[in-house]
Amino acid sequence: VMVDADQPLESSAFAALSLGLVYCGSCNTEVAETIVEVLMVRGTDDTLIRFLCLGLGLLYIGRSDKAEATLEALKVLENKSLQRYCSLTVETCAYVGTGNVLKIQSLLHTCGASACCSTRRY
Repeated sequence: VMVDADQPLESSAFAALSLGLVYCGSCNTEVAETIVEVLMVRGTDDTLIRFLCLGLGLLYIGRSDKAEATLEALKVLENKSLQRYCSLTVETCAYVGTGNVLKIQSLLHTCGASACCSTRRY
């Protein structure tokens, strides 16, 4: 369902999120490769594409040592804003609960920089 281009993006996005929840923290390479492939093919600015990134990140919850290959694979995405978002999501999920204070401070700094530079919309 996820790689079928004839299916709507909603199906791919929710399938990726479901797989991420089922294989949470397992670093399942088959699922990760499939999600990255879908991101390469269907990498639009659609809001639903974020569920693909979250599904990918969930695969690496607390497994910072295993996320490097996926982070490198994400560098080939043509859409740079999607690349940054997806990399940040995977990296954030990978360092959850690891106790790596310097990395968490770096991620918090990134969040703070994004918050102060963006404009508020009500």
